[in-house]
Amino acid sequence: MFAVRRSPPVPPGSPECLVLSRAILHCTAQVLRGGAGEAPAIVEAYCRALTGASTHLPLVWAWFGDTQAVEVCPQVAAGRGVAWARGLRIARNLLTRHGPAFRALDGRPSEPFSVSTLSLWAPWRDAARTQGIRSVLCLPLQPGPGHGEGGVLVLYADTPDYFEGLTGFFESVAEMFGSILAQSAAHAALSRQATTDALTGVGNRLQFDRLCEALGPCAAGGPPTTVVIADLDRFKSVNDRFGHHAGDTVLKGTASLLLRAVRHNDSVLRLGGEEFAVVLPNTSAAQAAEVAEAMRYRLEEHRHDVDAAAALQVTGSFGVAQLMPGESLREALRRADAALYLAKQAGRNRVCLATAETPLADEPHSPTTNTVLALFRTN
Repeated sequence: MFAVRRSPPVPPGSPECLVLSRAILHCTAQVLRGGAGEAPAIVEAYCRALTGASTHLPLVWAWFGDTQAVEVCPQVAAGRGVAWARGLRIARNLLTRHGPAFRALDGRPSEPFSVSTLSLWAPWRDAARTQGIRSVLCLPLQPGPGHGEGGVLVLYADTPDYFEGLTGFFESVAEMFGSILAQSAAHAALSRQATTDALTGVGNRLQFDRLCEALGPCAAGGPPTTVVIADLDRFKSVNDRFGHHAGDTVLKGTASLLLRAVRHNDSVLRLGGEEFAVVLPNTSAAQAAEVAEAMRYRLEEHRHDVDAAAALQVTGSFGVAQLMPGESLREALRRADAALYLAKQAGRNRVCLATAETPLADEPHSPTTNTVLALFRTN
């Protein structure tokens, strides 16, 4: 099905190799000057450089992701065949898993192969008929050991013997792409580490600052955004009576409870100590108050297992503020914090809205709900 071509190498000084090398170096200079951006944009810039330099490369595309993916498709592409590539989907099945794309994704070496209007696989026949493709080279993108992700680089040529002697050059390009992906993954990991609270795994103060910058002032007439601030009641007594290990357990448990109460596009952050913030886009103050009340109830009912023989119950107080037109998230947080103070003053373990027009949430259901901390002995 795949006609592999094995040909002697072309000297590195061949005109085509020099043209491609010059294009790669020029693109590298632009990347180093900061003209591309994230890894996908950088890889796409190199793909454009290759197809722009050679009249024989009508299409170059790349895919990156989980090496166990059940489907690959062009994520970045360049060349006159881009429109055709948008409709290409290669599903992993009994036939394609032995084909060049998934062989490359598995990290196995590949050789150039010929395609024609008589090829067995329909996409190759279509590429030959509509795009004039005559040979294809699939190469693995490998970030390196320890990475669960990889990718594939696919190059299409309009002459049967185009890749003769150029395979080594393109293997070097693929190796460079792998390094770009590895660097991007490392940068993303560092960014996540910098914006993630080490103890609880939720966002930290830096992440909140970035959210403030991303949201900007609230636009009049736009969808509502509301911020909730939560503070554990009398948390210092947990550390004083049961030790900081127990306190850490309570903080991690609280973060987990908050995460389970929100949607995937909401943000849960630990601002410091026992104080958390929840940013709820497309949510009014009334809706956010319901979310906060659900959080309060879950927290009140939850038992934090601090060791094999003891569990703690801790309550929390919540302040809610919806962003007003022209107001920033940071300013709304200050109003939510003022509402939180009112909740503490009113007896703790309750939700309070920041706006004067909105009444306080319902009083606790019974006197027992004001209990801040209780120790339970387990059998």
